[in-house]
Amino acid sequence: MIASPRHRRPVSRNDRPHRFGRAFRRRGAAIATAVVLFGLALAEERGLVTFDGGGPSFASNAAVERVVDGRVTHIRDGDTIEVEGVPIRLNGLAAPERYESGGSAATVAMRELVNRAGGRLKCELNGETSYDRQIGTCFTPDGYDIAALMVARGVARDCPRYSAGAYRQFETDASRGLPLPDYC
Repeated sequence: MIASPRHRRPVSRNDRPHRFGRAFRRRGAAIATAVVLFGLALAEERGLVTFDGGGPSFASNAAVERVVDGRVTHIRDGDTIEVEGVPIRLNGLAAPERYESGGSAATVAMRELVNRAGGRLKCELNGETSYDRQIGTCFTPDGYDIAALMVARGVARDCPRYSAGAYRQFETDASRGLPLPDYC
């Protein structure tokens, strides 16, 4: 409690008038509004939000930026392939690395699935990258998601941080037994 010099009665800190006054509070609100509007404009420019007249609608992480349709030219491991020379990291899939336990089995399983698909995949890339790889979801010619097939085979896991749990339903006891990387 602080003694008020004018009234000589004790007042709490919260009872004292704001030292900057009303004008500052109005300017503060205007600045905050400007910052929000600037942030929304920046988000729209980057494609994270769009304004369609009915309010903002946020862009999905699964937006397709580019489609690569063609022959698989290389299989790096269980979750990275190259289609027509474009390195693609399968979105939401966590397969062991080649040098880890289960890594060779994941690579062999990917090779078998690609061969069964006739060596061709259609990949929808979302515009994100990881190292030298584009991030995307790849489908066999008959429409099956190759990542879901890998999880169902028990050689890879759902990576919920990036898949939003899309492949969890395909997990088997074998796939749940694989370690989940920290980034998932």
